[in-house]
Amino acid sequence: ECRCSVIRIRSYYIYEKITRRLRNEILRCHEREKRLLKLMNKYFRSMMLRPALMHGVWRRDEDQGLKGNDEEVEDLDRDVKVRMRRGANFTRNLNGMHELWDELMFGVGSNLSAKYFNNAERGRCKSTFQRRKVIWDKVAEMVRSGWNAIEATNHIYSIYV
Repeated sequence: ECRCSVIRIRSYYIYEKITRRLRNEILRCHEREKRLLKLMNKYFRSMMLRPALMHGVWRRDEDQGLKGNDEEVEDLDRDVKVRMRRGANFTRNLNGMHELWDELMFGVGSNLSAKYFNNAERGRCKSTFQRRKVIWDKVAEMVRSGWNAIEATNHIYSIYV
C-alpha cells in the first residue's frame, strides 16, 4: 500500500510538471501572438496612411492633364471633377511571383493592370512584357484548371527556384 501511494505522489508531481510546462508554453505562444498582431496592426495603419502604395489603388493626380489611360471622375465629397492617373508601366523591382500576378490582374501601386495595356503600351516595354507573359500564361492556365492563383504561383516558384 505504501508503494502505491508513492507511485501516486510521483505521478501527481509528473502531472503537475507537465501541466506547468504546457501552461508556460501556452502563455509564451499567447504573448508571441499578441506581439505579432500588434506588429500587423502597425503595418496596416501605415498602409492606410499611404493608400497609393497598396495594390490596385489609383493615385489622384490633379496637376497633370488627361493623357492616355487617365479618366475624369467625379469626387462626390467635393462635388468637382478629379483626374485619376493610371500609368501603363511595369514595376521595375518585383518582390516575388505573387506581385507579378498582381501586376497582371490588378496593377501595382498606381499603375494600370497589365491585362488592360493596349498594343502601343505593350510595345513600349516589349521585352519586359514578353518575359512576364510566360509566367502570366502559365498561372492563368493553372487557375483555369482549378488551382488557386496563390497556390499556382507557389507551385511555379517551387519548381523554378
